Amino acid sequence: MTLLEAKNISVYLGDHLIVKDVSLKIQKGELIGIIGSNGTGKTTLLKSLARLLPFKSGDIELSGHPLKDITHKALSQSLSYMAQGDTIHWPLKVEKVVALGRLPHLSAWQQLSQQDAAAIQQSMALAEIDHLSGRTVTKLSGGEKRLVMLARAIAVQSNILLADEPVSGLDPNHQIQVMQLLRKMAEDGRGVAVVLHDLSLAARYCHKLYLLNEGKILVSGTPKEVLTSKNLETAYGITAKYGQGKEGFYVVPWGRVQKKEKV
Repeated sequence: MTLLEAKNISVYLGDHLIVKDVSLKIQKGELIGIIGSNGTGKTTLLKSLARLLPFKSGDIELSGHPLKDITHKALSQSLSYMAQGDTIHWPLKVEKVVALGRLPHLSAWQQLSQQDAAAIQQSMALAEIDHLSGRTVTKLSGGEKRLVMLARAIAVQSNILLADEPVSGLDPNHQIQVMQLLRKMAEDGRGVAVVLHDLSLAARYCHKLYLLNEGKILVSGTPKEVLTSKNLETAYGITAKYGQGKEGFYVVPWGRVQKKEKV
């Protein structure tokens, strides 16, 4: 079942065409990875899918309905977005920050219900930050803040989760924790899309990958179909080592491709 679909969308930032005629689907039960080198339009694409940036042409549909026709409240309940970075200005307690994820379900001045409180506690448990509940968020490390923002996005309990570099700044243990959690969320019936730079994690945990190059989709498919030596050379200018273990296919970025000098 298709939860969110972009059809040939193009996105400008100012006068610059950043995303060029991109089509993409987020399916129920699927974790998709959006990958590509710096400046290829990954974040711009994700923001457009969340209706945070307008697109110049094409269309985006949420459950078969034009995204532009969805009310703000309905969209905020159906789709949660985890932004890149950890900028948090207000010295709130962690639990209060996570509770912001319940705002789409509340009317003006409505107090949190027992159901909301349960969702907040569950989200903190899933992100493994319950021990940080009473801490002031501005005093946390960068990695801890990432987990707090992930918990806030999870607390929405939306059908679709878009996460921009959710493992950035995390140690290997927590990178694996987050990717395992996102994959389980997808397999439990949500649609999850993440922007990733770590190709090893993308290969291991994503059901499907979209590889962007110069604002266009170079190729999409399973990790094994996408992360070929030819595609990695084209998109990143790198070589890689490959393997197939009991837990599946894996790839390790290995070296840079030497540019041929012009004669």
